[in-house]
Amino acid sequence: MSDELSVARNAAINLPRVSLLPKINTPTYETSSIQYYFPKKVHDQFFEKNNNAISYFEISDDIAYLKWQGLITKKASTQKQLYFIYGTITNEIGTLPSVKDSTFAAFRWMPHIGSTGYSLIHKDNWNDVVFKETEVDSNNAKPNYIIVQIPEEE
Repeated sequence: MSDELSVARNAAINLPRVSLLPKINTPTYETSSIQYYFPKKVHDQFFEKNNNAISYFEISDDIAYLKWQGLITKKASTQKQLYFIYGTITNEIGTLPSVKDSTFAAFRWMPHIGSTGYSLIHKDNWNDVVFKETEVDSNNAKPNYIIVQIPEEE
């Protein structure tokens, strides 16, 4: 598969974005990391977690359409739909796809150290996953060009 999947995923998170929702939630800016979750071997749909907001996008005709969004509280939760999210999801807008049994390629961008953490996660291991870290080439170290190849996904 070489690096075609990572190139397609980087393109996906950089496409123009259009919301199909009546309103959108604005994330807070408490920390400096953004996480992306793509279903395994998929590049045309993804979740983006930006501090306390999580958004779901589907790609069509070179546009990333915002289909669902919610805010994440620190209150413990028993929600299982997005098993990889700590906390309770509130203020949901739109339609969340069914992903509760999916395996995800997870990416955590940390701009303050120029590093991307990555791993494959699924509902049975998500809480124990250790993200592998890789430095992003300084020529490519932009907040939205941070998806790397995951060898275990090939």
